[in-house]
Amino acid sequence: VDTEKARRCVAQDAQDGLEKASQSYLDALSVVNASVIEMGAHIGELRLACDDLNTRLGEADHSTRYLLQHANGLRKQHELTVQQSNLLNIFLDRFTLTEKEQETIESRSIPVGTALFAAMDKINRIRTECQVLLVGQEEGIKAGMRAGMGIMDETSTFLDKAQQKIGKWLLSEMRSFAREGVEVGQHVREAVLRLDGREDLLRPALKTLSGARAQLLSNAFQRALTVGGPAPTYLPRPIELHAHDPIRYVGDMLAWVHQSVASEREFLTAFFSKIGDLRGLEGMRRVGQRRRGLEGSIDWTGDDTAGLPKAELWTRETLDKVIEGCCHSLRIRIEQTVNSQEGCITTYRLASLIQFYRVTMERTLGTRAALSRTLKALSIMTYRAFLSTLERLGAGLARFHDLPEADLSPPAPVLGASATLKELLSAHQASLSEADMFGDALPLKDLPPDESRDFGLVLSRLIEPIMDVCTRMGDALLNASRGRGNEVEEKAHWKRDIFLINCLNYVKSVIEFHHFAARSVGRIEEDLDQHVEELIKRHYTQLSVESGLDS
Repeated sequence: VDTEKARRCVAQDAQDGLEKASQSYLDALSVVNASVIEMGAHIGELRLACDDLNTRLGEADHSTRYLLQHANGLRKQHELTVQQSNLLNIFLDRFTLTEKEQETIESRSIPVGTALFAAMDKINRIRTECQVLLVGQEEGIKAGMRAGMGIMDETSTFLDKAQQKIGKWLLSEMRSFAREGVEVGQHVREAVLRLDGREDLLRPALKTLSGARAQLLSNAFQRALTVGGPAPTYLPRPIELHAHDPIRYVGDMLAWVHQSVASEREFLTAFFSKIGDLRGLEGMRRVGQRRRGLEGSIDWTGDDTAGLPKAELWTRETLDKVIEGCCHSLRIRIEQTVNSQEGCITTYRLASLIQFYRVTMERTLGTRAALSRTLKALSIMTYRAFLSTLERLGAGLARFHDLPEADLSPPAPVLGASATLKELLSAHQASLSEADMFGDALPLKDLPPDESRDFGLVLSRLIEPIMDVCTRMGDALLNASRGRGNEVEEKAHWKRDIFLINCLNYVKSVIEFHHFAARSVGRIEEDLDQHVEELIKRHYTQLSVESGLDS
């Protein structure tokens, strides 16, 4: 084998294969080169397009810069407007009423109730908070004040409408209290509180209330007088069944009125409980007992009502008009009872009884109340009737002109008048015990200046006729002995002095244990001393004559 030739052939074949491969590589590279050249052309075009775009973007940026700034300003204004809108909605929700609340106030079909009271609470809150807007700040003072004034005007209108609605509703509700056993509802108390500052709306309702309760109380008083308690037992019995007993008759009537005042006051206390805490103010106080005010003890019996709470003033005024319904019937019956009495003891007990209830009512209702004035007039009238009976008793003693008994004891008229005097002193002592509890509770203190205010002077209206009748009987004994000789006349003087001493001692024993009769006791003791001294002188003279020592 030609090795050399084969080697050349192999080399030739390898050379040919390498050339073919190189040619194929060159062909492929030419295609790539063409593509790169084409890409370069495209990139150049793209660079030109980008440059053109950058140029146009610069021009657009330059031309739209004002629009962007304006858009940013508008966006900020939009955000501020949204924030102000939210604040305005919150402001309106807080300072204005909703449509439902306005309908609750203005609609007649919606009754007075919790919804209306809640709307009024919101109005009051709005008006309170609106004061801040009326004060204002350095920035926006005028705008804030205008808003505040507008809100105040609007809420004032709604508040007036709400109060007008409550006033009309309360006026109609007051007519329902003309029945017994009606309780004061929560809505009524709240309505009274809402009209606390509107007397023009509250007073008509209170007038209707007082008229209804006065009529109810007057009818109840008539039933208590003539019918008695409710069926079927009708207990307690009618008061007029005891008309034959003046003390019980008048006492039962006054006790009924007293109880009615207590019940009506409790009713009115509940009625005005929202305005002021009357229950807490009175505590455990009984009717007629002196109250205590917030700043200590206040005398509420006088005409000055400056220290009274508003609720107490309303209660007194309304209670006065309510109780006035039975004053006329009470006055007529008591006057008839007093005028029909002939004995001074019963008349004085009636005067003390009426005075006791008068003081009780003055401490409950005040001195200017109709019932207090009625009881005051009755007390003075009854006491004057008592003084008239004393004068009639004294006039009866003045008609007695008989001679003393043989034993020179006090005569029957003196014994009878002294028994009356003793009973009268006991009755007055009982009235003094009542005065110790309620102050100066005697009817004497209200008499005019021309009439006696001292019970000691009053007693003298009976004691003086007793002493006068004793003196007349003693003088009659002297007149009967004249012209019958010196010895008979001398014995008559002895008998006269002894008779007067017996009578005066008896009267003194009746009154000496009562301190208010000290003046009369003193006068009787002076007369006793005078008569004892005369008796001693006569006895001394007689002994001197009989013993011969006078010569």
